Amino acid sequence: MLSFLGSVARFDGRLVRPHDLRLERVQRENALAATVKRVVFLGFEVRVELQLPGTPDVFTAEITRGDAAALFLNEGDTIYVRALRIPAVAA
Repeated sequence: MLSFLGSVARFDGRLVRPHDLRLERVQRENALAATVKRVVFLGFEVRVELQLPGTPDVFTAEITRGDAAALFLNEGDTIYVRALRIPAVAA
């Protein structure tokens, strides 16, 4: 999704920038479980398409190639997602 904020993802009812989403294998405070739908390698960046359980919407996180390698992401995996920053206008 594009907006005046640039590329944004709808995550837990809020708009966040895809590069402000942190993906982890361990659940932490304020992290939600999501299913990996697709992993796309684009140069140094990796786009990860995710879906929260019980919702039809797919959203995108952008992470580095190194982070993707450390997470060993595969389609169908459960991963934990949390927003590092939420733009004030989207809160």
